[in-house]
Amino acid sequence: MYDIIIKNGTIIDGSGQPMFRADVGIQEGIITHVGDLQNEHAETEIDATKKYVTPGFIDVNNHSDTYWRIFLDPVLESLLYQGVTTIIGGNCGSSLAPLANREVMKSIQKWADMKKVSFNWLSMKEFLEEV
Repeated sequence: MYDIIIKNGTIIDGSGQPMFRADVGIQEGIITHVGDLQNEHAETEIDATKKYVTPGFIDVNNHSDTYWRIFLDPVLESLLYQGVTTIIGGNCGSSLAPLANREVMKSIQKWADMKKVSFNWLSMKEFLEEV
């Protein structure tokens, strides 16, 4: 028995192969089967008829770091509603870590009001602990 079965969905798996109709079986948060699960049952069953089932999307240009959204709204719910499960920050010429020198701080000032910011990190490790 599965914890979750997503039934009758159109699968886009990110492999480059054509999309296909299938069911997805999930146990303990891990996808354990993709295929025909019509005769299987789960605690939670989701009907995905006429819907797409995809892996989480990666947003490589979202500015959640530079516009401070990652601190103001750490769940970033608007991205989750779009299927985004991973974000990449710091790729637009400014990064919140490492705070290696004065020039890095100046670059952040164009995105956030520094008067309201309390930096309690310098290294990338310290930044990730804060996030």
